[in-house]
Amino acid sequence: MKLEEILGAIDPAWRREFVEFVQSGDASDEFLAYLDSSQEGQAAVEQAFTAQASTLEGFARKLQQLEPLQVGTAATAEYASGQLARSVLQAAELPRAERDLVTFRTADTLRQAVPAERQDRVAAMVSELGRALGA
Repeated sequence: MKLEEILGAIDPAWRREFVEFVQSGDASDEFLAYLDSSQEGQAAVEQAFTAQASTLEGFARKLQQLEPLQVGTAATAEYASGQLARSVLQAAELPRAERDLVTFRTADTLRQAVPAERQDRVAAMVSELGRALGA
């Protein structure tokens, strides 16, 4: 779904704050009250967060397609790292509950997409990413 379609469900007076809320998770009490009273607004928030989660799920599926490429080339590493970084940055901007949902959905997608004999490799990569960020 396109952003214009999602924004169409939001009262024009709240669109700017809606975009900020979807990007950062921050919202005024007034905007949260608007969401509490607007089924259309609630649906738009859900659609926006679902779209963001789908981005990460799509990335997990793309990871499967990297193996047939010349693994180990600089181009493959550059592509994969850029995709992963964009997906993680997008997910990091979500409110905590939505980040958790993205994490669980991504893990589920990876469990289903990665053969059992390669799941240790994926888990090790995720752990190493966490260690590298902390360094």
